[in-house]
Amino acid sequence: MQANNQQLQSRWQKLFSHIPEKVSAEYFNSLSNKYSEPHRHYHNLEHIAQTLIAMDEITAIAEYPFTIECALWFHDCIYDTASKTNEADSADYAVKVLENLSVKKADIEIIANYIMATCHPANPQTNDEKLIHDIDLSLLATGDDDQLLNYERKIRREYFQYSDNDYIHGRVGVLDGFLQCEYIYQSQYFREKYELSARKNILLLKEQLLTFGVIS
Repeated sequence: MQANNQQLQSRWQKLFSHIPEKVSAEYFNSLSNKYSEPHRHYHNLEHIAQTLIAMDEITAIAEYPFTIECALWFHDCIYDTASKTNEADSADYAVKVLENLSVKKADIEIIANYIMATCHPANPQTNDEKLIHDIDLSLLATGDDDQLLNYERKIRREYFQYSDNDYIHGRVGVLDGFLQCEYIYQSQYFREKYELSARKNILLLKEQLLTFGVIS
């Protein structure tokens, strides 16, 4: 799936239709530039587009769809593979931008909490926190093997600084972390619909890495 910037900008401006379009466009371009940084191969606008599609699937069961969508737009806006504070840094950035976009203070606080719910592992508490956590991981349940393997290729490219052996060791540890959870997905909706598919795909990725090495 390729991200369509025009469609994404249109969706962004609809989300923030309460402010002048010119102002909204300026902030969209700034955020788009962040997601277009050269070190990003998976955590980019394509990922944001994929999560927004997944969100459209659950809008009817979300308590606050506006805050979930805002959090999705910002949840990976700060991304450094060497950092352990990406989500917190993304939340801080979101707070500053959303204040300038005239979003209510109470909503901004909720959005920041939702962004933190995309940490992995995480312990989301509310229905919407569970939904955004699961949306962020929704690609793991894809029924398209090519999309799954392409996802793994992109993650590898983001960790280019590591040798193949070091990458495989670390990556298998991450995959095992998911498998060792009682549930990968925290919401009832995703758990019932996608849990089995996600586990199957994670096992496939792990087997691929351990048997054939890095996916090229």
